[in-house]
Amino acid sequence: MSELLTLRVVSPGEVIFEGSQMKRIVAQLPDGEIAFFPGHTPLLAETVDGAVVYDDGEKENEIRLFGGILRVDENVVTIFTGGRLTEEAIDAGGSGLFVETSEGEEEFSRFSQALIKRLKL
Repeated sequence: MSELLTLRVVSPGEVIFEGSQMKRIVAQLPDGEIAFFPGHTPLLAETVDGAVVYDDGEKENEIRLFGGILRVDENVVTIFTGGRLTEEAIDAGGSGLFVETSEGEEEFSRFSQALIKRLKL
């Protein structure tokens, strides 16, 4: 078993990020954040809009993502997402977040939400 994690972030149109040698990965779930360390039990979970933080041994890095589905298996954390969230000063009272999305990413989001509902049955 590998002593470190691999992180893959995939959207319908592209591989957003892929990196290995991660000591820790933190993702946002509907009921709070969850941290993954090497040797984590296999898991399938829904993610929500927010930051995915990963520690590559030198520093903590962050990717802001639209919600989706997360899978952990054999030290590989794969996040299937609708796309990236980016900071944008839309107005002084707004959250400053908007989703970079395309028609394919919107369809993926609808599909992932339907799948999550089915898994909860």
